[in-house]
Amino acid sequence: MKKNLLIAAVILMVISLQSPLLAIEATTAAVSTSAKINQALELTVAQSGQSEIHFGTIQSSDTSTKLGPFTFTVDVYSNTGQRYEMTQLINSPLQNIAGDKIPTKNLTFKTSSTRSAGTAITTPAATSDKTQTIFVSDNKGTSDTIVVEYMLEAPANQPAGDYSALLTYTVSVL
Repeated sequence: MKKNLLIAAVILMVISLQSPLLAIEATTAAVSTSAKINQALELTVAQSGQSEIHFGTIQSSDTSTKLGPFTFTVDVYSNTGQRYEMTQLINSPLQNIAGDKIPTKNLTFKTSSTRSAGTAITTPAATSDKTQTIFVSDNKGTSDTIVVEYMLEAPANQPAGDYSALLTYTVSVL
């Protein structure tokens, strides 16, 4: 019986020690968190060091000469979630140091996409001295790799020489 009383006393003591702990209420605190991810729409030339389309030196001929294809790869990164377009603009006809020109219509191109369901120029088209849309992304504005393939047709009896022009690519949200 003493043993039972001792056990009962120990139990009561444990309960009485825990009672104040049970009466303490939990508290909470809210902490505001935020992160900002800037929107980005960028294009880069995929091949390291590639900054020109070089068809080589053109030799004059009694017939037109086709040169190429020359493939140029451009990576477009987008996290905007919006459709975008890639355009090109040639600054002038291809011209040599003597001022001889190859018309822009003789430089043709077509495009393809490696990652998305965007719209490409699949039939060769002539370059122009006006801005040309060469690719439109899918509706989600998915990042993509655009392959641009160029062909050059040097007209018959075109004077020999190194011809050049500047192509500028731009990517922008639609």
